[in-house]
Amino acid sequence: TAGIVGHLLHYNVQHDDEGSSDLTYSLVGAPTGATIDPETGVLTWTPTSAQAGTNAFQVIGTDLAGNTVTQDLSVDVVDIAQVMQIRLEVRDVDGNIVDTVSPGQNFWLRVYVQDVRTVDVEGVFAAYLDVNYDSALVSAIGQNRDDIVFGALYDDGRSGSLTTPGLLDEIGAFNPTTFPPQEAGDEQLLLSVGMTANAEGEVLFYGDPGDAIGSDALVFGQNTPLSWDVVTIPPTTLTVTG
Repeated sequence: TAGIVGHLLHYNVQHDDEGSSDLTYSLVGAPTGATIDPETGVLTWTPTSAQAGTNAFQVIGTDLAGNTVTQDLSVDVVDIAQVMQIRLEVRDVDGNIVDTVSPGQNFWLRVYVQDVRTVDVEGVFAAYLDVNYDSALVSAIGQNRDDIVFGALYDDGRSGSLTTPGLLDEIGAFNPTTFPPQEAGDEQLLLSVGMTANAEGEVLFYGDPGDAIGSDALVFGQNTPLSWDVVTIPPTTLTVTG
């Protein structure tokens, strides 16, 4: 398994066809920051630059009788210079950054883009992505592109579907106007999606590359879409509690 510094590794170790869904999962010797959901077997980890190289550890599955099975994991982490960052952020309806909401409370999930090159910074031209979340805990308000509020600069090629529970699908847009040099490296608002909290728990919002034709990430000064290896999408979490 491979990983990239600053990129979320989201890996499901569970194998339902082998009957492993009855197991409780834990980690042994895992790198700092790596966690696993004991019930679902989903491993999440965002490696740091200090963790570049080979990271070997184990997943332990324990059944109701106390019997265990072990899965050895080896994650080779590489440190690649990033070109773009797509950042997820939660705000309440008054615009305040929050990490906790109550069941029934509405909030905004905002998506920001930034050109993070160290040289020849010209700004983000386009970004399209999928955002995943637990639909049992939160849900999107609305269904289609018209229910997404796009940033003032990103007013062309607007895209997005909210119909699939747990997925903000192919959301994004492009900016047809080049940035003034003094603003090219600034973070810009791409879009906002209204959401509501349904039940208590911790929600992980994490992004994946868009998979539709034309759902790319591009920066000014480059004529070809970026490899997603050079696009960082840090995950964010939200606690829903009464």
